[in-house]
Amino acid sequence: MSYIEHNPETVRFRSARLAYDGFGFSVQIRELLGAGGGSTGRRGIGVFCFSYRPRLSERRSAISFEQDPEHLLTPEQNRIALLLPPDRPFAWSWENGLGRIATFCFTPRFSEAVLARAGLPIRPLYGFPPPSFAINYQVEGLCRLLMEETELGCPKGRTYFEHLGAALLIAVASQTDPCLPGMGDLEAQHRRLQPAIALIKKNFGSKLTLAQLAKATDLSLFHFSRLFRAAVGMAPCQYLWAYRLYRARLLLSAAGPGQSIGQVSAECGFADQTHLSRRFRQAYGHNPLAFRQAQQKGASRVKKSASAS
Repeated sequence: MSYIEHNPETVRFRSARLAYDGFGFSVQIRELLGAGGGSTGRRGIGVFCFSYRPRLSERRSAISFEQDPEHLLTPEQNRIALLLPPDRPFAWSWENGLGRIATFCFTPRFSEAVLARAGLPIRPLYGFPPPSFAINYQVEGLCRLLMEETELGCPKGRTYFEHLGAALLIAVASQTDPCLPGMGDLEAQHRRLQPAIALIKKNFGSKLTLAQLAKATDLSLFHFSRLFRAAVGMAPCQYLWAYRLYRARLLLSAAGPGQSIGQVSAECGFADQTHLSRRFRQAYGHNPLAFRQAQQKGASRVKKSASAS
C-alpha cells in the first residue's frame, strides 16, 4: 500500500510495510520544495488519506475532483484538513510548499474494522465533498508520534504502530460524524479562534490570562472557553501548557548541545527546571534529560543508516 508517487524524489521516510492482506495503514514523509502539484490519475487511490504539516505555514493548497473539476476545495492552511476517500480521482496544487509534510493512508478494511470497534460510522467518510476535520491537540499529538516513529524506522513494531494509527483514525472520524454535537463550520470556528492561538504561540513564554485570550477573539469568557474546547479539544489553559511543552520538546530535540534544560524551562514559560521536568514527565513519561539523550541516540542511528544506504 503506497501513496501517490508522482515525485518520489521528495520522499524522505516511509513506514515499514505493516499491512497484511490489505489490512493496515502507512505513513509517508516528504520534503516539498516551493510550488507544485499532481493528480491521482483516472483510478484514484485505494485508501483514505490526509496530509499534515508539523508546524504552521503560509502554504495555500487547492484540491479538485474529476467528478466536479470546477469545485475547488481549499483547506485553511494546515489547521483544517480533508480526509480524502479511496477510488475517487482528484488533483491538487500548492504554493509556498517549502517544508516537511506527512501523509497518512488507511485501507478501507483497516478503517472499517477500527471504526466498527469504536462504534463510529464509516459511511460519512465516503461523502463528497470529502469531510473536513480540525487538526486539534489530539490529532496533532498522534500525527507527531507517528512521524517520529516513522523517521526512526518503526522500532516499536507493528502493534504499537497500528494502535497509534487506529487512535488517529478515531480522532479524525469522530469529528466528521454530522450527528455529533458541535460539528458546525470548522473553518469558521478556527478563523474565530486564530487570534487567540496566534497570541499563545507568540507569547507562550509569558504569563497569559484567559481574559487576554478571549479579548483577542472578541468573545465573552464563557463563549470563548466553550468554542475553544469544542474546536481544539481542550481548554485554553491546557492548550497553553501543551504548547509550552511542545516548544520545550523542540528545543530539547535540537541537534548539538543546544540550550541547558534550565534555559529551556525559562524560555518556555515554566517556573523553573523542576516545574518543566514534572510536567514533561506527566506528558511524555520521561524527564527532559532522558528525552534529549534518546533523541540524540535516535538521530545518530538514522544518520548511520543513511550513510550505509
